[in-house]
Amino acid sequence: MSTLSQKRMLSSFIDYNEKIDEDKLSEAFEWTCRTYQETFGEIYSGYKSWYCEIVRIMALPFTKMFGLGREEKLLETWHASSQVRNVPIAPAAKSAHVSSHPAVHTHYTTARKAANRPLRLGYRNRLEEMHSKARKGAQ
Repeated sequence: MSTLSQKRMLSSFIDYNEKIDEDKLSEAFEWTCRTYQETFGEIYSGYKSWYCEIVRIMALPFTKMFGLGREEKLLETWHASSQVRNVPIAPAAKSAHVSSHPAVHTHYTTARKAANRPLRLGYRNRLEEMHSKARKGAQ
């Protein structure tokens, strides 16, 4: 492969200084947590932050009927383990953590904004509800 071909290929990778749409970033991180849990049978534990905690809870299936499901037990076991002490807390500034990534709202047309508004509000409400549950669980 020529040097020019290599440069072209490398330039197609994501520049992590780019601004990424907030919705896409949130959906991708939630998908990562859910897929990691399904694949490896353990909690995705990059950082301990309110955002990660909420996404971990949101990645749990909503289909349980009675008591704790396998995934909820997995989350409780992870919290009780010594492994959780080794997970770093996301630094407040200049963090590569998803919750501090330079996410932006994409410029939408008026029609697109109207279509996305209920989705954004729904996601925000789920985040706030799960955050409230996580805070109660931590007390």
